[in-house]
Amino acid sequence: MSKDDKEPLVNVKREKYQKVRAASGATSLNNGDEIAIALAGLTTEEVYEIANKLIPDNDFSTRYKKLNPGMQRMNIGNRLRGWVHQDEKNVASFERAVKPFAKAAADRVKAAEKAKADAAKERAAKAEAAKKAKADRAAAKAEAAKKATKKKAA
Repeated sequence: MSKDDKEPLVNVKREKYQKVRAASGATSLNNGDEIAIALAGLTTEEVYEIANKLIPDNDFSTRYKKLNPGMQRMNIGNRLRGWVHQDEKNVASFERAVKPFAKAAADRVKAAEKAKADAAKERAAKAEAAKKAKADRAAAKAEAAKKATKKKAA
């Protein structure tokens, strides 16, 4: 196998992508354009609903269901991006269609951040409890050793 066979066919420049929170709370990447920003934090079902409302001639759910959720969202996002850029009037229609979902997406992001912070606090509390338990065991062991030496001396 030559060196050329090992190199990727597409050279992806990840530095141009922005980190965002997905609907699940996981970190995701997007290209930072107005479509990606508007769809950030929406569930796959919400993106399907928007696409089916704006581009009614297509049944995206049957077309993309075989893909994983990230690929579904990416493909539908690309279709919406193409539709929005076809006509200036489509920008306003897209903004109106996304608006009802924006609050729910923001709430999900806040909830995911809170859950992450709570999990970090819980891990810190468990680590502190483990540290205290270890110190208590060491103190008990030292006390037992001290008592054992007193018995031998007596």
